[in-house]
Amino acid sequence: MPKRKRSRSARRLSTPAAVAKYLSKAFKRGPNSVPLAIVTAARSTNMVHLARKADVFRSNLYRLLEGERGDLKLRTALRLLNALGMKVEVKLKRKK
Repeated sequence: MPKRKRSRSARRLSTPAAVAKYLSKAFKRGPNSVPLAIVTAARSTNMVHLARKADVFRSNLYRLLEGERGDLKLRTALRLLNALGMKVEVKLKRKK
């Protein structure tokens, strides 16, 4: 299998802090930005290690990242975020 090139965004995500900042911005932009951001963050790491840690098949992970599997399910997104060393918190929205 040929080695996939990482996108420019994925190359910039070389530290956990950079990944966290990138994902936080995606969550602030809105729900349509989140799946692409998770995919980009996933591409910035070792896929075999990520698949094992997220408890997903590597082949399914590649299909997901290539857009062949459709929408990113919440369960898979949370597993990938956890494998990337991230956590999701829910906070009460402030009244304006």
